[in-house]
Amino acid sequence: MRNAASTQSTAEGGIATEDRPGGVGESIALPRNNSRVKPKPDGMYYLQPDGVFRPVENISMTASAPVQPVALHGLQRRMILADDKTRAVQRLPKEMQVTRNAELAAVLISMEVPTPAIWASLKKHIDREAASAEIVAEGKRAAALERKTKKH
Repeated sequence: MRNAASTQSTAEGGIATEDRPGGVGESIALPRNNSRVKPKPDGMYYLQPDGVFRPVENISMTASAPVQPVALHGLQRRMILADDKTRAVQRLPKEMQVTRNAELAAVLISMEVPTPAIWASLKKHIDREAASAEIVAEGKRAAALERKTKKH
């Protein structure tokens, strides 16, 4: 017996299954797409009160169930900073704003609602990070090439 999920082309151009007969006997095999586009996750940044942006590795928002039906759900927000070697979990106060900017593909955690000037400053910070990462990658490529030429 054939699998119920198998499909066939019909003479009218539709799809025939075991539920809908009329196929020409040819099974449709969909190609596997190994080159799927994987979306890059948004960059997450914490704006310190002194104006310094720090990368955030993880942010967690957890709602707790109320003890009594009239009580509101408690929302706990925590973050782990990416540049913190201790990987300490820090609680975010209720006053903290968690805002996403689709153009920058970035999430910003700050004490106040971000202004266009703050977003522009974050864009400059992201561009500087990308430039320094590119310089480091180029240095690593050059070092690897130099090691290869020394072996031969």
